Amino acid sequence: MENKLLEEIGLTKGEISVYFALLELGSCTVGPIVDKAKVSSSKVYNILERLTHKGLVSFVIKENTKYFEASPPEQILDYLKEREESISEQKRKIKDILPELELKRKLSKYKNEATVFKGLKGAKTAFDDVLKSLKKGEEYHVLGFTDVSGSLLAFLKNFHRQRSKKGIKVKLLFSEQGKEYAETIKSIPSTEIKFAPSQLLSSSFVLMYNDKVLITVATKDNLTLFKIENKEVADSFRSQFKLIWNQDTIVNKGFKAMSDALYNIINTVDPKKGYSALNACWGTEPYRQKYIDFFKKYHKERMRLKVNAKLLFNPGIRYILEDNKSNYEKYLQYKVMPYKPESPVEVFTTEDKAILIIQEKEPIVITINNKEVSKSFKTNFEALWSISK
Repeated sequence: MENKLLEEIGLTKGEISVYFALLELGSCTVGPIVDKAKVSSSKVYNILERLTHKGLVSFVIKENTKYFEASPPEQILDYLKEREESISEQKRKIKDILPELELKRKLSKYKNEATVFKGLKGAKTAFDDVLKSLKKGEEYHVLGFTDVSGSLLAFLKNFHRQRSKKGIKVKLLFSEQGKEYAETIKSIPSTEIKFAPSQLLSSSFVLMYNDKVLITVATKDNLTLFKIENKEVADSFRSQFKLIWNQDTIVNKGFKAMSDALYNIINTVDPKKGYSALNACWGTEPYRQKYIDFFKKYHKERMRLKVNAKLLFNPGIRYILEDNKSNYEKYLQYKVMPYKPESPVEVFTTEDKAILIIQEKEPIVITINNKEVSKSFKTNFEALWSISK
């Protein structure tokens, strides 16, 4: 039983025999180990070296002779912990290269139409083709988001300046994780940006121009780009882009989705214009405390950013309102609604979007990217504001 278990955690039969022999022999030279473990003298030194590396055997030198000794059995747990850490690191590295491997698999059938570029020099060559292929007034599309930082960020910002100067337009569809990068390029002329839930987008970013597709996969250590010259492939990606780009209403679920949606408001809205919120209710029992904790942090960040807000509170939480007044009162106007809505739906409204959050056990977030809808909700809010106290 012991032998089988130790084999399962990564020890060889020879290592197990030598370790068991040393447990019984105590400190000794190689000779007794060979006899007790029944391993050949030509292999025993390699086995002892591996066990020493794994922390299961130690040695001392007395009068120019090595005496080996088994480490306490508890050391096996330390060995297991090191293996777990090593496996976790290997798993992380494999995860980093999976997108590239998967792309290679998918693109194999287009191998005669695909070109691979590596590193920043390769990226420059690939993106130069975008500038050469498109004329003034023409437009290309970008779908998805990958980690952009350091030299790659500087390169892309410079590229956007060049294509803007040439009069080339771009529509970029990013996940919320791309917000920081979007901030650095949104003011460049001929740049239009929208955001979509990350589950709808790729972890790499895909650039579509003419009948070509440029797929960029960036990891911590590598930058690889695949260019495919195939109309069918380009049209397929472009259809996916248009479907998401033209989608006004997006539904998500969970506290992360709520956090992404609301923090996006205070990070992108004009602080002076701010936003309004109808039926601020901080969840329903027995889940209310989780919502209270979330909105405490949220309003702290809103006040730090000096974003104005107008809130109409549900009268059912009047007591919570007073208890938490200091957590949200700056840059804020608020009133209590003249009636108590039974539905735990809070409506956040800006100039160009409305976000409905159903505040139950797991929030449901409905984002409507439509100015006319937003205007309608805003009108309703102002009408209620005028008769509230």
